[in-house]
Amino acid sequence: MNSCMELSLYIHWPFCLSKCPYCAFNSIAYSVDEEIFKKFENALLKELKISLQKFSTVSINTIFWGGGTPSLMSPSAVYEILNFLHKNYRIQDNAEVSLEANPGTFDKKKLQKFKEAGINRLSLGIQSFSDKNLRFLGRIYDGNRAHVSAEVVSQIFKNFSFDFIYGYASQEEDSLINDLQLACELGCPHISCYQLTIEDGTPFFNRYFKGEIRLYEENRQADLYESINSFLSNHNLYRYEVSNHARKGYECKHNLCYWEYGNFLGIGPGAHSRLLSQNGRYAFENEKNPFKWLEQIQIGKDYTVNKQYLFKQEELEEIFIMGMRLSKGLNMKTLSKNIPTEILEKVITHKKINFLISEGLLVPEALNNNYLQLTSEGFLKLDSIIEFFLA
Repeated sequence: MNSCMELSLYIHWPFCLSKCPYCAFNSIAYSVDEEIFKKFENALLKELKISLQKFSTVSINTIFWGGGTPSLMSPSAVYEILNFLHKNYRIQDNAEVSLEANPGTFDKKKLQKFKEAGINRLSLGIQSFSDKNLRFLGRIYDGNRAHVSAEVVSQIFKNFSFDFIYGYASQEEDSLINDLQLACELGCPHISCYQLTIEDGTPFFNRYFKGEIRLYEENRQADLYESINSFLSNHNLYRYEVSNHARKGYECKHNLCYWEYGNFLGIGPGAHSRLLSQNGRYAFENEKNPFKWLEQIQIGKDYTVNKQYLFKQEELEEIFIMGMRLSKGLNMKTLSKNIPTEILEKVITHKKINFLISEGLLVPEALNNNYLQLTSEGFLKLDSIIEFFLA
């Protein structure tokens, strides 16, 4: 690896009080156990120290605690990690330091301690303010708790985000718009709206194929998507990524690192990394099982399960899949910087571009600035367009 690395840092906390039936993330349901949690908090710091030893100089742009439910951690553990980083590495003055939280796992006092520890952005996984919808989604709190938690977040943090899930047939459109209305009334500067997907291995997967769960048809999903975009744009939250909306200046810098193909280091069970070296870009993946990962950290054994050099075709696919999600589009300078011309010329052809423009799916003017930018209609066909380019 390069001796000097500018990167974003992701720290994974695997525990939740309850596993949501739609969730396929690397998380497990676990009752609060201070002794076990302390071991994991110490192990995260230990892995961080081991990983960063590979670089003589590191400039950290963003830090993101994800999960799982990182709001189950102790604020003191967050402080210890940030204190170590500040003492030994360069954290940019305007660095975004985020933590994901579940409305059922904190009170105002704990949230204030997270802020004092160094968290300056809070991402709250509300999913809905409706009792009915929360029961369907298997959340551990009701609508009142969601609203109270959202208010507390808005009082303590200037920079915060609310997540919502939509697209299941038992959710009325009025309920979805009401969720967004409440979020806007609380002054939320960043809102993420994710369409419910049925993931293999989840309880929802089995229920879906038994006919117990129904998703809206494609045309209805598109209508809901447009309703979300219209409502939020009218409240000055613009769509900067396919599922994310923000007021100007409140875009999630950490996620932009992924979408713009920057360097990121993942810490914790199942965490992924993408790091550039003199020889090219490498992908790393940690041991996924939380307790096996913990054991490997404690005994000093290698905790990675996959170290892979990314061939240029693989890099191309990753850059394309991530960059096309952005409203401003994929910066073709990023492609030309990382991918040889002979490979690019087979993927981005005048014939393909002209066809997509003729179908109203690409913005022709954006090409003048070296961007492949989707139209509103193009966003509805994002996956198909990516497949069309990469085929």
